Parts: sequence; structure tokens; C-alpha cells
Amino acid sequence: LSDLSMIKWGAASAAIFNLGFGLLNSPIAAFALVPFLSVQVAAIPAYRSLYSSLFDEKDQGTIFAAINAMESIPSLVAPLIFNLVYAQTIDFYAAFVFVLLGGFA
Repeated sequence: LSDLSMIKWGAASAAIFNLGFGLLNSPIAAFALVPFLSVQVAAIPAYRSLYSSLFDEKDQGTIFAAINAMESIPSLVAPLIFNLVYAQTIDFYAAFVFVLLGGFA
């Protein structure tokens, strides 16, 4: 697989995992969906490789610092946002936050 196709498979896999987890909402579904999560994680080296091939050697440090920031900032902000969404939607559909995450993927 090329880097670009692996990235596409990773994005599709993330959407399937989160939508499936949100809609199926059972312990069996959680275990059945783990392979989709694995493909999502496997896409990370693919997009890093793609970015490094697009820039000169002297820009490698800058591009990987930017990639690290793009990965870190959502990890800090997402729990705040999605915990708030979960608290507001738990009364009508507890797994709504996973459906919303699937939409973002």
C-alpha cells in the first residue's frame, strides 16, 4: 500500500470504529471493532512518511515539530469538549459522543 492509501484506510477505519462503537454499544462490538482501531493507528507512520518525503532535509525538524503539535493539541482539547458533549447527551443517547467522533474522522 502507498502512504496515501494507508492514510485513507486509517481515516475510514477510524470512522467505522467510532460509528460502530457508538451505534452498536455492546461489549462484543467493542472487541469486534478493535481491528479497525489497529488500522487507524497503523496510518500514523504513513502520514509521517508522506510529509517527510514532501519537504527538504533541512525542513525535517520543523515539519515533525508541526506534526507533533497537530497530534498533541487535539489530545489536550478533545477531552474537554467531548466530556462536555457526553454530559449533555447522556440522557437521550449515551453513545452519541462516539457517533460524533465517527463523523469527525
